[in-house]
Amino acid sequence: YTADGTLVGEEASVPLQTVFSQPVTFQTYKVQPGDTISGITKKFGLKNISTLIAVNDIDNVRQLCAGQKLKIPSIDGLYYTVKPGNSLTGISAKYNVTMEDLLDVNELEAAELKAGQQLFIPGAKLESSALQNALGELFKRPIAAKFRFTSMFGPRLDPFSGVKSYHTGIDMACPQGTPILASSSGTVSFAGYSNIYGNYVIIRHSNGYQTLYAHMSKILAKKGQWVSQGTRIGLVGSTGYSTGPHLHFTVYKNGQLVNPMTLIK
Repeated sequence: YTADGTLVGEEASVPLQTVFSQPVTFQTYKVQPGDTISGITKKFGLKNISTLIAVNDIDNVRQLCAGQKLKIPSIDGLYYTVKPGNSLTGISAKYNVTMEDLLDVNELEAAELKAGQQLFIPGAKLESSALQNALGELFKRPIAAKFRFTSMFGPRLDPFSGVKSYHTGIDMACPQGTPILASSSGTVSFAGYSNIYGNYVIIRHSNGYQTLYAHMSKILAKKGQWVSQGTRIGLVGSTGYSTGPHLHFTVYKNGQLVNPMTLIK
């Protein structure tokens, strides 16, 4: 598929204007072992993988599992929840869809809308960041050099005391001074020191995400700085509560811990 989710080599068998004149219908599909989003998309004659991701509110395609039930629309597109003050004219212009198509696809008899009403927008696609996030491409490994994982996310024995504890991120061991890279674009919300994390940086990203990079030997980023994905923000070290040179990498979504391995490419 291309960067916007369109399947490569797929040609529409029916002119879009003909398809859009029919009301959207839905069917249920039970995911089979080995299924992928792109495969299911093709199976049902859809052209863009973001349709199934959006309609089924899939946060991460890697978590798609056999037995899961998906809602399959008859045409490509996504849902839009009407907000106070919205008009059919405005929504039509925003998504570059004719009012006639919106009326026909949603079987609307009038152009009047109510806040909270759901419309199916034919041909609409997810925004790039939302699609990247669902595909596990929004974040990249913060270490580009050779490293080894020394501790994963979840329950573990504390490396100093041997007591059972919960590890809030992943540890990536590599030589002192190895560059640490911003896993995704965002704004540096903190750059400083603590007894636990040593020298560390927190970056605020879109969609409610934050990433934390700890135990640096040196911080290269500054609070308030905008950094692009791959920007050097520090150097690997062993400051704070650490047994040796490594990067401790933590991800939050809306303030809740997330296993980084479900996100990084």
